[in-house]
Amino acid sequence: MGDERGWVDDVLQRIMPMVMIVDWVLAPVALGMSGRLIAGRLVYPLGYGAYTLIRGPIVDWYPYLFLDPRQQGHVSMATGLVVLVIGFALLAVAVAALGALCGRRRGADERESDEMTWLSNRGG
Repeated sequence: MGDERGWVDDVLQRIMPMVMIVDWVLAPVALGMSGRLIAGRLVYPLGYGAYTLIRGPIVDWYPYLFLDPRQQGHVSMATGLVVLVIGFALLAVAVAALGALCGRRRGADERESDEMTWLSNRGG
């Protein structure tokens, strides 16, 4: 069982984040990435963090060390969480901006290709 769990952890914690970043870079224009959508995507981790902090003392267990105030104190944990949320927000904005840049570039390449096709069909 331990071997299966290690494989799942590797996929969830290492491979999927890389796949998602590549996906967001290649397709954010099609998804309409906006500030509102980015803020909406931050609701889940914020909600999960709040749920974990409420549930943790009840069951005496936290899923991650950085969410465990027993290990580091409440001030240190809160500071780390604020930095983490800001980091996620900045990463999301950077990925959206990079995707928009790629989309504009892709659009320019398509317009140039259409123009060349039109010119070659005219014989000039």
